[in-house]
Amino acid sequence: MALIRILVVLLLGLITWPVRYVLGRILGSGNVISLPDDDPGLAKAKADAVAAVPEFLRRLAAPGADRDSAAVKAVLLVPSGTEHVWLTNIRYEAGEFVGTIDNDASAESGARIGQVIRVRESEISDWKIVEKSVLVGGYTIRYFISRMPDRQRRAIEAGLPFRIGPEAIPSTG
Repeated sequence: MALIRILVVLLLGLITWPVRYVLGRILGSGNVISLPDDDPGLAKAKADAVAAVPEFLRRLAAPGADRDSAAVKAVLLVPSGTEHVWLTNIRYEAGEFVGTIDNDASAESGARIGQVIRVRESEISDWKIVEKSVLVGGYTIRYFISRMPDRQRRAIEAGLPFRIGPEAIPSTG
């Protein structure tokens, strides 16, 4: 159940309103990807994201970068386990990301959309930057989308405000 919540939070926090409508129609049909809590692919995606934080920070600090958006996915502890929310309007201070919760969280988390929270660098589960309309990072996004049936994946990708390229870290050249 927690992984379904992660998928929904991931996609809702990521996608603009029109795409949320499409997603709601897809999810309403019962077409949901369910992963076990110990899914090795998801664990690898999270580990890869944390390992690549230096690249994220480098790109985040690049002056004049052609950046559309930047976000980190924070892990919240809840009685039933964990919940993940996207933080936007982020800044980096002494090993922590400070940002605004950009998607709805469960009542049990005590967090709410628009709330500013801090999360240690080591406690994020993903990060993303959209540069020149291409997703950079987004390791869990890439993993969840790769697990979707083709029809659902195509519908999601068609509505995204960015393109997902073959590499999580494309060259800057």
